[in-house]
Amino acid sequence: MTTRAHELNDVLSDEVKFVRLRRRQPADPPPADYPLFGVALSGGGVRSGTVSLGFLQVLHSRGLLSVADYLSSVSGGGYASGYLLAAARVFKDQPAEIFGVESRKQLIAAGQYLAMGGGGLTVVRTLRLLGGVVSTTLVNLAWMFLLLLVIGMPVVAAVGSPAAAWGVLKQVLWYALFAPAFRLVILGLTTFFAKQLAETRFARHSRGFATWVSKTINTFEGITLTVVILAVLVLGLAPLAWAMFAQLWTFGTDELRRWGFGAIVEFSAQERELASVAAWLIVLGLGLAVGFLASSDVIGINVLFRDLVDSAYLRPKRRAGWRPRDLLPNASDIPLKDAAVDGLPYPLFGGGSYLRGETRVAAKQPSTSKRRSRRRPDVVVGTKVMDYFLLSPLFCGSETSAYAKTSEQPYASTTLADAVATSAASISPLWDGKQNVFLSWLLFVLNMNLGVWLPNPRLLSTRSRMRFLFRLWPVTYVQLIVGKLTTERPLLHVADGGFVDNLGLIELLRRRCRIILAVDSTFDPRYHFSHLRNVVARAATELGTKIEFSGRVEDVLRPSGVTGFSERDHVLARITYSDNSEGYLIYCKATLRASLPAREGDPSSERAAGYPTYHEQFPQESTGDQFFDADQWNAYNGLGQQLAESALATALGSSRGEAATPTREALLARLEAAWAPNSGDQRKAG
Repeated sequence: MTTRAHELNDVLSDEVKFVRLRRRQPADPPPADYPLFGVALSGGGVRSGTVSLGFLQVLHSRGLLSVADYLSSVSGGGYASGYLLAAARVFKDQPAEIFGVESRKQLIAAGQYLAMGGGGLTVVRTLRLLGGVVSTTLVNLAWMFLLLLVIGMPVVAAVGSPAAAWGVLKQVLWYALFAPAFRLVILGLTTFFAKQLAETRFARHSRGFATWVSKTINTFEGITLTVVILAVLVLGLAPLAWAMFAQLWTFGTDELRRWGFGAIVEFSAQERELASVAAWLIVLGLGLAVGFLASSDVIGINVLFRDLVDSAYLRPKRRAGWRPRDLLPNASDIPLKDAAVDGLPYPLFGGGSYLRGETRVAAKQPSTSKRRSRRRPDVVVGTKVMDYFLLSPLFCGSETSAYAKTSEQPYASTTLADAVATSAASISPLWDGKQNVFLSWLLFVLNMNLGVWLPNPRLLSTRSRMRFLFRLWPVTYVQLIVGKLTTERPLLHVADGGFVDNLGLIELLRRRCRIILAVDSTFDPRYHFSHLRNVVARAATELGTKIEFSGRVEDVLRPSGVTGFSERDHVLARITYSDNSEGYLIYCKATLRASLPAREGDPSSERAAGYPTYHEQFPQESTGDQFFDADQWNAYNGLGQQLAESALATALGSSRGEAATPTREALLARLEAAWAPNSGDQRKAG
């Protein structure tokens, strides 16, 4: 079946029909004045994920999630969005348990998702993370070394002589097969290759077992690495460590002889040379195949990151207590095409596609030329570093690369965990859309890249599909670094959507939502509102959309230098779209308007309420802090609840005790009334 590329108008039309059908309303045609309601969750790692969870908890308890049409998230906000979608499936008959006591305990543990567990288990999982990172780096360096060896031998033969090249190769082979240290290296590399192959997308149908194998090997690698480091650096026992490894190898050969397999280790000189060549060629071929042909997704740390996020946020348990089957991850991941849940907003996960080599933005209509039918005429000239890349249940793609249906291959195998992890892939060769050549090459060599390579939707056709079978990811990777990656390439590099829109607002503005409720938990210690300014500028330039705030944002949201409190924690803005239709944005900022309330009888809540007093950077602690303890998690989660309650007081004009599920028409009327008194003092943000 041929996969057809879709344009933005197709995407927006199908989404509205889908949303209205799930609301049990006539899908076709939707009325022009149908007031779409969207919620946006910003990026910011665990900080934004924790604030967003508190924000969603209040919206869920007040019935707003059953009214909202879209839930747009980016980076860390996707942790909360992904959890909501996964938990809604697990607790479909007990919706109150989505944010219940036991679920809250699991989410507190997820605050340390990189090494969650507590006590000794935290140490083991930290070692697992360390082992996974080291192994992926070694695999990357291994195939590079093998590639240099393959390229170097002909060079030596051409410059010197074939005999010299053969002599060098035999020396390398002898060391690789018969020196104890190199035997261990070959054994380790073979294990790394097997583990990485088990983690690939090709093993998706057995991902549960493959993930378990990967985590087990990662743990072993981390423990082994720690022992070696302690022996060499701390204890200074490098000779002893070397002797132990050599003795282990000798013990192995002695055992083979004792069990009658002496022929395996007792070759003649000629047999030994032939065996060494054959064994090396096998390892060489496997290393080159995995490293050069299979794409960086096979040997990258993005797979490890994806599994950490998946285990922490996307596998809620129905009841407390340890169960043996909890040791093995669930093999049936949630497909992204089935991620939408009745009664919840339609999810939009925002990624960022690097297009540093793109110098022209394509037009709407395809060219009629047969020879270049996939290319479109150029209408706007200008450098475009990054583009928005949407991951959603119906479509994946961007306006410049077009969109592909998520239900069709190759995107049909994409899971909810893939979407969440890709949207939060903050380590990438072009950090924050900026090019630092040294940093880019260093990340390439060390294989420190959380981004993924996704098929270009515009090139998904029967004629061009064979190109994906022969993609050479190092070549494409180099094109990315040197600025030659464009929408004409078969693969696109997609990473953290926060690099292009860290508030998740553009996708909602693109859909012309009449009501937008947004929470900004980005890192902004000086309250410069740079991410908000970015959205306001992009909306005006790219969408022809004007955003006006009542009063200066900085005056009411920036904390006092004396008290540390802000006058308000949210502001109202009016949106004027290119077709002159209007909407309203409630922009909530992660700032303290008053002391966090403590829940009566909850000691953890009482400690969390005092957390800001002893942590002066709260709520703008560094995004680099991805290890939230219980008090820190409760403080940020409580802030998210406070932001939601404050914003809903403006949107609903009623206390929590009087809460009833409002209609979007009632919300719109309330926001219009709230805007009117301030309409005389409107200024743009920033």
